[in-house]
Amino acid sequence: MSVETKRFLIMGATGFVGRELGRRLAAAGHHVAILARQPEKVRGCLPFPCEVFAWGGGDADIPPAAVEGRDAVVNLVGEGIADRPWTAKRREAIVASRTQSVAALARALTLAVARPSVVVQASAIGFYGDRGDSDLTEQASAGTGFLAETCVAWERGLDHFESMGVRVVTLRIGMVLGLTGGALPKLLGVYAKGLGAVLGNGRQWTSWIHVDDLTAMIATAAVDGRWRGVFNASAPEPCRNESLNAAIAKHGRYAANKSVPALALRATMGKRAALVLASTKVIPAAAARLGFAFQFPTIDGACAALLGGAVEPHLRRHVVQQWIPVAPAEVWPFFSEARNLERITPPWLGFKVDDVSTAAMGEGTRIRYSLRLHGIPMAWESLITSWNPGLGFVDEQKRGPYSVWHHTHLFEAMAGGTLMTDAVQYRLPVAPLGELVAGAFVERDVARIFAHRCKTVAAMKAGGF
Repeated sequence: MSVETKRFLIMGATGFVGRELGRRLAAAGHHVAILARQPEKVRGCLPFPCEVFAWGGGDADIPPAAVEGRDAVVNLVGEGIADRPWTAKRREAIVASRTQSVAALARALTLAVARPSVVVQASAIGFYGDRGDSDLTEQASAGTGFLAETCVAWERGLDHFESMGVRVVTLRIGMVLGLTGGALPKLLGVYAKGLGAVLGNGRQWTSWIHVDDLTAMIATAAVDGRWRGVFNASAPEPCRNESLNAAIAKHGRYAANKSVPALALRATMGKRAALVLASTKVIPAAAARLGFAFQFPTIDGACAALLGGAVEPHLRRHVVQQWIPVAPAEVWPFFSEARNLERITPPWLGFKVDDVSTAAMGEGTRIRYSLRLHGIPMAWESLITSWNPGLGFVDEQKRGPYSVWHHTHLFEAMAGGTLMTDAVQYRLPVAPLGELVAGAFVERDVARIFAHRCKTVAAMKAGGF
């Protein structure tokens, strides 16, 4: 059965959830537009095709053409709450980024002639505060503290939308789990260092959601007129922190025999410790009443799906996706030629292919490279362990700077082009000591290498393949 094509505008599309949502919508055949501070920087480096409008964020007005004639607007804008200390200036920025984006959208809708029929607005389970073992449905009152006050202010700005005839769906989102962003990759970096642990007494409730379930919920809310008002966007089975720790350790093959006292967390994280120590047992009652089916209702099932492919214990992961308007049949020849890797690798690596063991790439091919990392010359040898023409391949380091490097390349036809996925699992030598000493630096280097690759491929797409 064909799906009716809708016209979406995503605010906050360059973030973790926005990228995943855009990919889902585009794959389903919908038209996607986004707002971006630097359109030229993001254009071509997202995992979905889209129309890009410039918007400065904050108090800046949204371009009228971005809103006019859209079927739905999804607002995911909000400064991160976990990455920096909550200074007075940072708290102000966290609140302002949320309330100002809602105000800017309200102004744009007021001026629009053909308004969207629905706005799906992000909020957070921080609305409920620290509530112990209480079951928190959408009927529960607001809690206390900075996060609760932020969410109350965030949601208050939506009151005006209904008076304009726009259906509003507010999603109070739990901790989102996925490999392309959010909390999980950061947690895996901690576990790779051998520091994964139960936090506090481990009995506090964590309300979470797999990113695929969240994007499915957003897409459903946008097209199903029964969805109106507040919905808890969290899995039907919240878990205690000790269960979250056990699931990550089990499926990611990490050690999990430590605990960190609440006092130590408060000493190192300050007020942000509330993010991991607060107990918030959220129940998605409203979604259940409308028959929404979660693909990943349990934390064990979610971690199995996300981490079950671990090739070795104690690994970091880096996953990048990029859509290009070229069919897989045209993309494959470029990536199946080993020496083309030089063209998409950053110049600062001094990367050079020295030898390829076979005339044509395939399973069993060995490739030898030389490079300089931070001025240190290195040799690298990779073995192609899996080869599926037109679909993807896997290479593994046999000699080089890592103790494990396992790189899966996938090419999927999507929306008239190709969705390319690079999924890397890696471990530094002398783990976990190597991780403790250099893990963060290497993580940044890996991110820079793949960011350069995305930028280079985006520039080539017009005719470089």
